[in-house]
Amino acid sequence: MSVFILGYLKTVDENFKETYQAACRARGLLENDDHWENTRREASLLQCPIQLRELFVVIHLFCQPSEPFKLWDSFKDDLCEDVRHRIRQENQDFALPYNENIYNEENNVADTMAHHYDTNDLTAFVNENLPKLVPDQKHAFETIVDSVNNDKRKIFFLDAPGGTGKTFLTNLILAKVRESGKIAIAVASLEIAETLLRGGKTAHSTFKLPLSVNLEQQSTCSIRKSGPLGKLLQDTSLFMWDECTMSHRAHIEAVSRTLKHLRNSSAVMGGITFVFAGDFRQTLPVINRVYPDNENLHEKDFHWLVSRAIVSPKNDTVNEINNLIVQKVSGQIKKYKSIDTVTNIEDTVHYPQEFLNSLNPSGLPPHELTLKIGIPIMLLRNLSPPNMCNGTRLLIKELKENLIVAAIMTGPAAGQLAHIPRIPIIPTDLPIPIKRLQVPKCFTHGQLYVGLWRVGAPENQFILLPQNKTTSNIVYREALTGY
Repeated sequence: MSVFILGYLKTVDENFKETYQAACRARGLLENDDHWENTRREASLLQCPIQLRELFVVIHLFCQPSEPFKLWDSFKDDLCEDVRHRIRQENQDFALPYNENIYNEENNVADTMAHHYDTNDLTAFVNENLPKLVPDQKHAFETIVDSVNNDKRKIFFLDAPGGTGKTFLTNLILAKVRESGKIAIAVASLEIAETLLRGGKTAHSTFKLPLSVNLEQQSTCSIRKSGPLGKLLQDTSLFMWDECTMSHRAHIEAVSRTLKHLRNSSAVMGGITFVFAGDFRQTLPVINRVYPDNENLHEKDFHWLVSRAIVSPKNDTVNEINNLIVQKVSGQIKKYKSIDTVTNIEDTVHYPQEFLNSLNPSGLPPHELTLKIGIPIMLLRNLSPPNMCNGTRLLIKELKENLIVAAIMTGPAAGQLAHIPRIPIIPTDLPIPIKRLQVPKCFTHGQLYVGLWRVGAPENQFILLPQNKTTSNIVYREALTGY
């Protein structure tokens, strides 16, 4: 019996491996560059070059392969196939082989498109939407634009509850400033919020915010004064920071100290017109409808899925609902197991693999993901903004061994296909420093209180209660202080 079990453990897809390590590597349970080569190979069979390039960037940014140049050499022809095809047509040379000009052509195109806005499009956008402003929006628009045009260097806060047209107003202000040739930078604290801003980025990526801050430290951002980003921030005429209420106060103060240094100014935020926007009444943004109809999810279209969400006060309940949804969706189950390691090699003897696999903190995908084609999912990491960021909702189309192919349902790339590989994720809220290599996704869920508050009509709200027909409404009175 023991001989049979040992032989079974060394057999993968009916192929016998000489060692247990080789068997684990074939099952994708060990982290090495073979994993990334298999991921790229699976994607190359079905996807177009532009999608392969996006996946290639994600792998190199987040997965840190040990031999990146080897990975490039193995797949550079697949990455540049469309470039060669276009150059062949332009030159009428259909025997043109791959060469260095073809491999580097995409980089040159990307550089020329950076920070480019069409003035005619901006003017048309402003002329079309300016008459649509209500009196309060018009007053905010004129006041902020006047501060920029006349270099008044004022700081504003747009108190914008849901449904008051904040996104419409901020995009109009950005267009008006950029129309005159000035630089206006839009950032957001939440990755999903920055997709709503034209040319928006996350505050962390734009300002290079420090990962750990506290009010006792005089933290600054990692931006060189003579570097390209430093010079861009020096020339900027307007900053807009959306969902600033979700950021730590120390982060905003770090940005202020950094801008003071970059712009040689003692004024707050470096003496530049700065607009903060948000709503202290909310915590997290959620979809504004809950629903009881979860049958035949694989038959639903994008519009049906993105207008609905299931909210729950507890993560355990969310997991139970997710499992029920997986059972209801027809099709074959695909399981993805993570590779969990401690970041400090000296801790390896203290924490067995089974213990690391059992950890399931908030914001971290579980050790074992159970998925089916047709299930809606949500990204947990900012992979390729603005198309794929934390909070982007997708619908699974294909499940490969090392790759998930899904259709984007929200944001500017809605309807396009995305490729999601396993990436290393290091949680910051665990006493044990671990790294989990797993697909950065979870099922969509939000917060109960905010979800109920955002539903506009009682007939669109459905609540599943325990048998006693009641549920506790837990209120932290500290959060109400000052209201």
